[in-house]
Amino acid sequence: MTRTATPEELRRFDEATARIAELLGTAEKPRTEPLSDDERKEVDALDREIEHLGKLSKGRKTKASFPGGAPGHTGHDHADLPAGSGFRFITEGGRYLSALTPGEPVARGERVRVGECLRSALTGDTSSLSDVERLAMFGGSDSSGGYITGSVMSSAIVDLARSASVCFKAGAQTLPLTAAETTIARVATDPTAYWRSETVGITATSMTFGRITLRPKTLACIVPVSIELLEDAGNAADVIQQTLQKAMAQKLDEALLTGCGAEGVIQGLTYTSGINESTSVGTPSDYSDVSGAVGDVLTADFPGEISELAWIEHPAIAEVYDNLSDLDGNPMRPTPWASQLRRLYTTAMPSTGGSGQNEHTGIIGHFPQMLVGMRTNGVVIEILREGTVTDADSTSWNATSQLMRHVRAYLRADVAILQPSWFAVLSGQTTT
Repeated sequence: MTRTATPEELRRFDEATARIAELLGTAEKPRTEPLSDDERKEVDALDREIEHLGKLSKGRKTKASFPGGAPGHTGHDHADLPAGSGFRFITEGGRYLSALTPGEPVARGERVRVGECLRSALTGDTSSLSDVERLAMFGGSDSSGGYITGSVMSSAIVDLARSASVCFKAGAQTLPLTAAETTIARVATDPTAYWRSETVGITATSMTFGRITLRPKTLACIVPVSIELLEDAGNAADVIQQTLQKAMAQKLDEALLTGCGAEGVIQGLTYTSGINESTSVGTPSDYSDVSGAVGDVLTADFPGEISELAWIEHPAIAEVYDNLSDLDGNPMRPTPWASQLRRLYTTAMPSTGGSGQNEHTGIIGHFPQMLVGMRTNGVVIEILREGTVTDADSTSWNATSQLMRHVRAYLRADVAILQPSWFAVLSGQTTT
């Protein structure tokens, strides 16, 4: 029968993990020189100890499980990469990074219940947590009563937001980041091949390379929770998790799709140069604009099938399309191209005032070309026991006078569009 780790073994696990991070370097304090022979031997010994303790505590992460390799690792060892079918990149420092497809979790090993961890932090009752969850949640604390989560909990929160995000459902890929700035290479202009006659010189291609620099911005949210809910509701953990998930995913989608790129804000898809755009679409009366957008993507030499493209739209505009009818009053059938698109809906597509009415934006494209860089460690969870917060409905919640607790969390992300011409924007859509 497999036993669980003792408190002393759990403490030793944390010490060994901290020592490896000290030797290999972290995002905040990267190591610039290679390991000495003695240091490498120490890392190997610590790694074996962590693996042993991890088995006792049901799957704690070991060095080989760090996204993209161990912190500070700059070699070209593919064994450090998580398995997956996403794109792979080489950074300026020569380090391999592997993107994760939507179905691949950032968090590895045993699943961490985010809501249950937060409920335990709010109530002080940790009896329902597994050893992994205790280690994940209580990795550190700050003077304001917060909890600085470890890599397991941080990755679980990132996965929580990804799972509810329409962009990731459409196919966006995740690039786990461990540095404040990551630069990868991309092809700026495609190469050109030429036919040649015998003995005639080959014409040089005009292929050029560009750079993508990901600088994660901070997305934060506060969830007010009442003491009564925590003490009386059996589903309090689920409510907390679902509320946090919805809040983070909604704002993440809004930024990925329409972020303006101002200071502190992601520059999203609609503000990326090279995107195809149809402006002032107006109120849809048929599917011609949608077919035109698909045609723009195909004209940009998109090599895949139309069924691989996704169409993200605001529910209000989706309702307009759903109510379209032909001259005989029958429901209008989408065009053959439009009918093959994967349709997704989100209110994260903001409404903007125009000509006295709300205008919406729709996006059609190949979303695996959306690369979302996300810091997968250092997510901060804070439990605030005082202060007032105001929600989106302008309702204020006072922690002291209303017997509340405020759960504050943040994650950091940025986005890059690898093939802008494989997207088309339909702007200025109206409902009337």
